[in-house]
Amino acid sequence: MAREIVDDGYSKRTRAFARDGVDPETGEEICAGGVVFYQGKIVALRRKNGVWLMPKGHVDPGETLEEAARREVKEETGLSVCLGPKLGETAYSFVEGGKRHKKRVHWFYMEARGGELQPEEEMFTAVRLLNGDELDVLSFPADREIAERALVVKACKEG
Repeated sequence: MAREIVDDGYSKRTRAFARDGVDPETGEEICAGGVVFYQGKIVALRRKNGVWLMPKGHVDPGETLEEAARREVKEETGLSVCLGPKLGETAYSFVEGGKRHKKRVHWFYMEARGGELQPEEEMFTAVRLLNGDELDVLSFPADREIAERALVVKACKEG
């Protein structure tokens, strides 16, 4: 499964997608997520298959990318967040049950503002808080690059 950073026309606008969460122009399943800072560190989740990633998920009917990103982070981590700037996008594909899935994830900078850090039990087996020098824990290079972008935003905010 290859992931790549993608910067295209979506980066400058927010849009709601077709009822089924698929972009009618590209056929990609649209997702949104966040690089979430909790206690000054990045939240990473381990899926049951051992893959480490950041919280993300599908855009529901009628949702904007920002709404979907906040909802998915809340569902997957238990945290309420303050949404910051868009960091970019990643795209990847995989085959499951004989069907190829193409996905595009829109990533946002986020800071935890409430809730209790509790990974969604059905999906994840562990949570880890990462410093900037621990991003290699994340399983995919594109995810590490998005996390690095978030660290730059955080450093600029802190002056």
